[in-house]
Amino acid sequence: MKASETNVLSFIGGLDKVFIIPPFQRNYEWSKKQCEELFHDIEKAYYKKKTHYLGNVVYYFGENNGAEFQELILVDGQQRISTIVLLLCAIRDCEKDSDFKDKEKCC
Repeated sequence: MKASETNVLSFIGGLDKVFIIPPFQRNYEWSKKQCEELFHDIEKAYYKKKTHYLGNVVYYFGENNGAEFQELILVDGQQRISTIVLLLCAIRDCEKDSDFKDKEKCC
């Protein structure tokens, strides 16, 4: 096993990988409270110009099936990674919204 440090955007970004959540993993179960806590932790880190430790993510590489992407099988951290992806999608959609400047309407 090899541990390495990276930032979340480098880890989830790009078209060179796809995340697989194995069937033995639990369903997505984060509540609104847990999502809000993560969002506020990230927000605080942003305003303090610091990084936020999201915890360990454990994965292994799937079989090379000749595709142009690598499969990453998530073993631990799937709830956090899923929430981050959902958050980024919400930010993307909010930015496209014409009312983005009006925080009350968008977020």
